[in-house]
Amino acid sequence: METLVSRQTPIAAPPQLEPPSGKSFAALAKSDPVGALRLALDRYEGRVHDYTCTFVKQERVGGRLKDEQETRVRFREDPFSVNMLWIRNADQARRVIYVEGRWTGRRGEKLAAVEPAGSIARLFVSDVLRPIDGVEARAAARKTIDQFGFARTLRRILKFCDLAAEHGELDIKYLGEGSFAGRATYLLERRLPYKGDAGLYPDRLLIIHIDQEYLLPTSCASYADEAQTELLGRYVLRDVRFNVGLTDSDFAREGK
Repeated sequence: METLVSRQTPIAAPPQLEPPSGKSFAALAKSDPVGALRLALDRYEGRVHDYTCTFVKQERVGGRLKDEQETRVRFREDPFSVNMLWIRNADQARRVIYVEGRWTGRRGEKLAAVEPAGSIARLFVSDVLRPIDGVEARAAARKTIDQFGFARTLRRILKFCDLAAEHGELDIKYLGEGSFAGRATYLLERRLPYKGDAGLYPDRLLIIHIDQEYLLPTSCASYADEAQTELLGRYVLRDVRFNVGLTDSDFAREGK
């Protein structure tokens, strides 16, 4: 099993950035949850260049809740790069590598290098290039690989917060301190008038755990209903190591 090796001594978390006016993050989240999310994004940008983590997800795809999957991830912000290796419940892919702008199809579609699951398949082909939002990708996951990461997760949350606020439909609140995977968090809940996958909004209820040390969303759980009986997607990032010094070689196709 592959291990991720850092090239520099990693820092435990990005440098601290005090919220405006000397408020604590919790106080800001209580008075202005959306403002706290914007602060988290501002704090991240320019301070984090790359990281490694364990990524755990479970999604409802095509009306069916899939098994929970676990991957090891190398991530770099510039250029946006993801190297995702499955270590539990791989579907059709054992590894996916995506580097923004590196591989494109004939019609300009974004491509990723996909290493097939199964040792027999890998005897015939090490990897193939596939559209990140093609039929195969949509059948395998609810979100495309270019939506991965702390920054793009925060931007997506804020996008729908802003849209709902414009329509007078935003309900978001800070619930207080919590914990997730043994780490202290700040807990937020957002409610939107969800009308299904074809509707304007991505979910009815979104539960967000903001890690108190990182001030980043390390767990997001999305539900179609208020009672939390229909999970749409749960996404967890743990064992995060920031600014480890990843290079182009960490996102290269094997044998290419």
